[in-house]
Amino acid sequence: MELQILKLSKQPNHQPLIEYLDNQSLEEIESVLNSKLKCGSSKDDVDPLLIVRALLIGSPAAAEGHLHMDRRVLVLKTSFNW
Repeated sequence: MELQILKLSKQPNHQPLIEYLDNQSLEEIESVLNSKLKCGSSKDDVDPLLIVRALLIGSPAAAEGHLHMDRRVLVLKTSFNW
C-alpha cells in the first residue's frame, strides 16, 4: 500500500492518489502510517515523511465531504502521538 501511495503522489495529477486513498479505510491508513513512523527510515526503506506528505497531498482540504479532512486529522494525530 505504501509503495502505491508514493508512486501516485509523484504524478503531476493527484486525482488518482485521492481516489486510491478514498478506497482505503482510515484504519488501514493509520496502520501504514504507524508502521512507517515506528520503523523510521533506513537506506533500504522509505522515509516516513514522504508517506505523511503523500497522505496530505491525497487529502485536499478544499475537497467536498468529511473524508479528506478526517484523513488529514488522522495523519496529524498519528504523527503527534508518535
